[in-house]
Amino acid sequence: CNFEKTPQELWFGKKPNIFHLKVFGCFAYSHVPDAIKKKLDDKAEKCIFLGYNHETTGYRLFNLNIEKVIISRDVIFNEQGVWD
Repeated sequence: CNFEKTPQELWFGKKPNIFHLKVFGCFAYSHVPDAIKKKLDDKAEKCIFLGYNHETTGYRLFNLNIEKVIISRDVIFNEQGVWD
């Protein structure tokens, strides 16, 4: 038994792609659409990464401004900054 490889690597012969995995609790900046924001509003809102959405393609984020969970696909992550 080879414990150095993942099950997918053993079955398909190549390593799985894990670029989309992010650090839980890291800061994320969600893009605000032009239709919602006003002229001098920020282009992104600071959020906390909670996980992945099961129904659609996107990330589950806790928006710190409105204190609600949102789902967004257009996100920039800061994995060095972790929320306390």
